[in-house]
Amino acid sequence: MSSTIPQILPNPDLGFKVIVTKEEFNLFHNIDRQLFIRLVLELGREISESINVMAFLMCIEMISKEFNLVAKILKHWSNVMLNMLADEAVFILDCIVSSPYPNDCVREKKLPLIQHILHHNATFEFFHEKRLELITDVTKYINEVCIRAFTDIIEHVIYNGVTEQQELYRANLYGTASLPTHMLPQAAYYTPNDCPIVPQEIDDRTLFITFSRGYPVSENELRYFFSRGRSFNFRHPLIHL
Repeated sequence: MSSTIPQILPNPDLGFKVIVTKEEFNLFHNIDRQLFIRLVLELGREISESINVMAFLMCIEMISKEFNLVAKILKHWSNVMLNMLADEAVFILDCIVSSPYPNDCVREKKLPLIQHILHHNATFEFFHEKRLELITDVTKYINEVCIRAFTDIIEHVIYNGVTEQQELYRANLYGTASLPTHMLPQAAYYTPNDCPIVPQEIDDRTLFITFSRGYPVSENELRYFFSRGRSFNFRHPLIHL
């Protein structure tokens, strides 16, 4: 006897396209975002390194099949343990991007937290043997999740970091008391050694930007990043590649 089973799911051949907004994407990855914030703000780790660590943890989440791993780390792990875990992740990533096997100094390092997560006596040899697979997966998570979910956080950290450095420099230069805006020197600035620094002409100013290998960035994307909410006024030619 045969029976006809109604098709409940939509036909994948109909060409449905689901559009996910930036807010929805960030909400879905809210736990990942919170852990990333702890890495860069509470622990003061470098942004690029923290992105790699988050992508690696997402890979570990898949390997261990413990799909609430990041949530558990966020909720139950102290900053000390999180920092140690990040260190282990960095050591492993350094290991897998190296084609020759690392030296004896690296081999002697232990991975107690990673082993605890995986319930496996994982060693550097274990990860190095899977290096091509891990590099592919980490790169995928960086491009498809981390860059998209952490963009506003990264901009916030960079902008506030620059602002804090400017305020610190100005406080050291002019004292802690606030000076009226019209009192600040406009034609030249002075270092603590009283050496005048004359501002460069606009055409002589150069900004050097370093990009990660393998992640192309267009000129329009650079224009958007620097122009959004800022007072930059670009003049052609903007970029020399």
